[in-house]
Amino acid sequence: MKQRLKWDDYIGIFLLFASVFLLGVSVFLSFSRDIWYDELFSLGLAVQPLGELVSITARDVHPPLYYMIFLVLTMPKLADYTVEVRMYGYALFFITAGMLHAYELACREDTGGTGKKAYGNWAALTLYAVGACYTHYFACVAACMIYLYLLSVLIKEKRWRELKAFFISGLCCVVCYLPWLGAAVAMQVGQVKENYWIQPLSWRTIPGCIKFIFQPSFAGEKTNMALAVLLFLFYGALPVLAGNGRDVKSPEKSRQAFFSQGCMNVLAGIILFGMLASVLLRPVFVYRYMLPGLGVFWLAFAIMTDRLRERKFIFLPVVCVLFVIGARNYRAFYGEEMWKRVQMEAAEVALAQMGKEDIILYNFDQTQAVLSYYLDNDSYLWYGKPEKLIQEMFPANHALVEGEFSDEAGIEALKNLLAQDKPVWFFGSGNARDEIMEKWSRAGIRAQEKGSVMVERYWFNIYSLCADSNNENIG
Repeated sequence: MKQRLKWDDYIGIFLLFASVFLLGVSVFLSFSRDIWYDELFSLGLAVQPLGELVSITARDVHPPLYYMIFLVLTMPKLADYTVEVRMYGYALFFITAGMLHAYELACREDTGGTGKKAYGNWAALTLYAVGACYTHYFACVAACMIYLYLLSVLIKEKRWRELKAFFISGLCCVVCYLPWLGAAVAMQVGQVKENYWIQPLSWRTIPGCIKFIFQPSFAGEKTNMALAVLLFLFYGALPVLAGNGRDVKSPEKSRQAFFSQGCMNVLAGIILFGMLASVLLRPVFVYRYMLPGLGVFWLAFAIMTDRLRERKFIFLPVVCVLFVIGARNYRAFYGEEMWKRVQMEAAEVALAQMGKEDIILYNFDQTQAVLSYYLDNDSYLWYGKPEKLIQEMFPANHALVEGEFSDEAGIEALKNLLAQDKPVWFFGSGNARDEIMEKWSRAGIRAQEKGSVMVERYWFNIYSLCADSNNENIG
């Protein structure tokens, strides 16, 4: 006799198909041509020879595995980070997969523990942990939290014989990571100590973490903040509502509760490590570094919510509210990505008017770097110098003044460029461009606006430049 599906089976099937559909949409959105500054490193490193890739990455602030993967496969928070060409999606995958294998090992059945499939789970956990370590340093912290969870299980259940396999797995991770732990990490720590862009911690850091994790793009800012607070409070109450800690007579439920706590501890470990390192070393923590742990964090949420099924008066409203919030959040994400596509199409039309020999001047280093992915032209930066790693990957990027910058030296260098009888363009960003062009005007350099475009998140105006005595350069 055919078994009839229960009501919760229908909900599960519906959510599964909705997830597959939205994943397909995310894959479609991944093929947009717009990139931002961080993604430029991925694309620039992907075209380097393997040896040069490792060398440059050793002077960056991330391990190299993602860039190596990107050499053979380009598939770039949950919705936002599914379409970015960065390492966070892989880090989230490695940590989530590793934690699931750790749970299999935490079970005494033949899929884990000392059963026949234990070696496969230990091997998988080790590989995923090593992959996480080589993908992002905060994913390395998350991997350590997975091992801490598993060690807690073995000690709690007095499974002393399995400690041997535990330490062998951990030792394999350390040995595999040693090649990178030497000179590369030492060099990166030195760079971070000397100069780094991350801001110090403040009283806003913890609320900022909560906002990053829970705030949806639902409606207005106040509504989004209210929903973030409600989701945070509901998550905080879930362990009590789900009965975590009260199922001592049910080994399976007790194990699930401990696993849920372990998943939450992964994210807590990332935040704690980031804050301690920021206090003891220098600021190294930004909100997106929590991403490797968000997969297991929301997995714990799903497990605890599932345990509310018997209380339909709580479970059904919660599922409906979460689905509506998620759908609206994804709709906002989709709309933003499609809008960027439209803007990118307009930008490509505007950039097409640049000749191969044209010279381009910028006043913002990130705009210069990102546009060097689309244009091979020699480009120069007014104020400051391009980042060294960017110059290695894109050697056509230059500083306008090689020594110490001054307005006089910059204007003199710009006049020399104009004297080369090549079209010179200025891609001006922000309000500073008006002040800069006013200085040029006083020095006899004219700017004529040709358009305003956006590439990913970078708005800039396009101007053609000429000296007053060389009017023919105005296009």
